[in-house]
Amino acid sequence: MSQMKKGNRMIVFLMILRLFADVQLNNRANRPVVVRSQMINCCEIITPEDVDCEHIRLIGDHVGILPPGKSNVTLVWPTLYLHDRRGECEIGITYNTDDSLDSCQPVKCLIKYSGKRNFFNKSLRRCQPVVVWVPDSGEAADSNIICHNGRQDNVTGMCICNEGWGTHQIDSLESSTESIHMCNFKTSPFSRVTNTGYSTTSLVILTVIIVSLLFFVLCCVMTLVTQDYSSPPGAGVELRSVLQQTSSRSSFDGSLERLIPPSSRMEGRKKKFDKFGDSYIRLTH
Repeated sequence: MSQMKKGNRMIVFLMILRLFADVQLNNRANRPVVVRSQMINCCEIITPEDVDCEHIRLIGDHVGILPPGKSNVTLVWPTLYLHDRRGECEIGITYNTDDSLDSCQPVKCLIKYSGKRNFFNKSLRRCQPVVVWVPDSGEAADSNIICHNGRQDNVTGMCICNEGWGTHQIDSLESSTESIHMCNFKTSPFSRVTNTGYSTTSLVILTVIIVSLLFFVLCCVMTLVTQDYSSPPGAGVELRSVLQQTSSRSSFDGSLERLIPPSSRMEGRKKKFDKFGDSYIRLTH
């Protein structure tokens, strides 16, 4: 850069770029290539703690042909304050091929993608599947992929299904007149949970833990119920009550016997014994 003098009205950024991670552009092919440069981001360093990335705008997007050899790309930032300013800029360089080992020629899509993406799109600079053409009109036919519950991706041509919908396995996606139905069946809640990031192993482990806890609670309840039936509360009290009632009855019967005369008691016993036969009466007498 030339020496800065009073009266200058702009700072000129001169960059020597190349098709690598450096900032040097070197066309080593035998033919020109189309290159485009543009500003991605520019930041002025006011202080190490204060960096401003909003006010700098570089002008001079270059769209043109780069001849073989080294070339400079110039972008201009108009400003009235030239001195005591420093910063960093990120510049993007795009070109029309991904095959840097073949003299910057467009890639051979047929070989690179095994016949699945045979069309090289110059605007997007990538290989795409060949569209289906109608022979009579020479126009592109509608895609044979039908998205029932989703939308079609403009890049891949495939369907992006809505949540809760899926597609059965498709054997072939070759261009044909037969319709291919996608996003046409509902997925299970288990599949949706799995798709959100939870693996099948995690779900199985969680299920085993829950079942184990339920089994443990059931065992505790059964143990408590068994203890209640084996030793019911108040059993000793009831037994003492029965014994007291028996003893009271015995004492009551004894008191009645003392009140009844002996002759009456003997007659009563004899009447009872008569029911069992004469032999027993003789034994008693």
